[in-house]
Amino acid sequence: MFRAAGERATKHGAARAARAALAGCVAAFFALPAHAKYDVDIDAPRSVRKLLKSHLDIARFAKRDDISEDQFDFLVTATPQQVRDLTATAGYFSPVVRTDVRMRDGKRDVRIAVDPGPQTVVSTVDLTFKGPVD
Repeated sequence: MFRAAGERATKHGAARAARAALAGCVAAFFALPAHAKYDVDIDAPRSVRKLLKSHLDIARFAKRDDISEDQFDFLVTATPQQVRDLTATAGYFSPVVRTDVRMRDGKRDVRIAVDPGPQTVVSTVDLTFKGPVD
């Protein structure tokens, strides 16, 4: 069967366009984020909650869509120590920290419950110097 030159070029162009479209779809599929964003709920007294929302890595990275499963697991594992370190800066040296990760509607929810314990307050400071002070 003989075809006109224009007809052959059109069929090759259509096949080329179909392959390009398929390649684009495959690339778009693999370009999707590995994991959906997650929500963080911090259950703590207001002053501590504000500190934690601003400085906890898991809270700061919550809206990013490029967090891998390993990175997410690391953030969850690191959270209790980060809470202890951050609350210590506010004078809470014996916090009780609980973290809970659940799936809800295909999205991860992270709940961090913090009982900061008693706040340490420095009421007086007594400095004594011996020898010359420059």
